[in-house]
Amino acid sequence: MSDSSVVLWIREPGRRKQPVSPDKPGELLDPASVQSWDTVQCPDEDDGWPPRLLSHLVALVEAEPVEDGVAHAGEALVLAVLERDRGTAGQELRSIVLDCTPAIGAAILRLLGRIEAPLDAAWRKGLIRDALRHRDPSIRDAAVQAVEVWRDESLQAVLRAHLDPLPWLGDYVKRVLQDLARK
Repeated sequence: MSDSSVVLWIREPGRRKQPVSPDKPGELLDPASVQSWDTVQCPDEDDGWPPRLLSHLVALVEAEPVEDGVAHAGEALVLAVLERDRGTAGQELRSIVLDCTPAIGAAILRLLGRIEAPLDAAWRKGLIRDALRHRDPSIRDAAVQAVEVWRDESLQAVLRAHLDPLPWLGDYVKRVLQDLARK
């Protein structure tokens, strides 16, 4: 593998870790063919990096759910994508969250929520505002979780303005706002 390759690792049933092909998202590699574990390297700029890395990210969350309190291989990839080009990455990640299937969008938003202040406050505010308007409750729930973790005061106003039609999610919003007020 060249230095410009991307090697991602996912857990498969019955296996500890399994590498994902850098060229074909979702295709698994033979672990013996890869020299190091837990490697995330960005490809060269002319390698079509945003779509390729982001397609890997989608493949990772499709292969393994993002669960609270459990580390996920997608976290390192999100950081690598953001490190490479924050502007392009921000646009692409926002598009995935809001335009992909709700399960994928919510998973990516949960991964973003694990990163301390990804991108700038205006980007986070726009993402959360639009995610809270999403038709699917899993996206709205992930948005509330992100606000809870980020503890960004500018997002509290967005959360206060949100009246969720689902009682359980509306209660969650109230609890998060109460918790944030106690800072």
